[in-house]
Amino acid sequence: MRLISDEEYVEKTRKKVKAVHRLRWLWPSIFLCYFGLFIWFVEITERPEPDQYELFGFVSGAITGLGFCFTTVMAGSCLRNWWDSYRGWRTERLLLKYYDELQANKRGH
Repeated sequence: MRLISDEEYVEKTRKKVKAVHRLRWLWPSIFLCYFGLFIWFVEITERPEPDQYELFGFVSGAITGLGFCFTTVMAGSCLRNWWDSYRGWRTERLLLKYYDELQANKRGH
């Protein structure tokens, strides 16, 4: 990993702030989609064949458990990203503001 200059870091941060602002309503919709898909999966797996109850129960339980864990992690990630974008990334915005002011002062003097 190479070290990047301050100007490159500021430009990367500027792009991230714009992207997060544009996508702030995407996170709740992804959150709802994950839970909708989880409910749909549970509905499909509730109809086993009478001969294979034990195997089907074990496999569907394992898949449902992993799916629930994955869904919970992704839903938490979506909510965290939404909350960060809702708050407006204040630290990054202040960094960009003060960096722009510093650059303007350097050009002026």
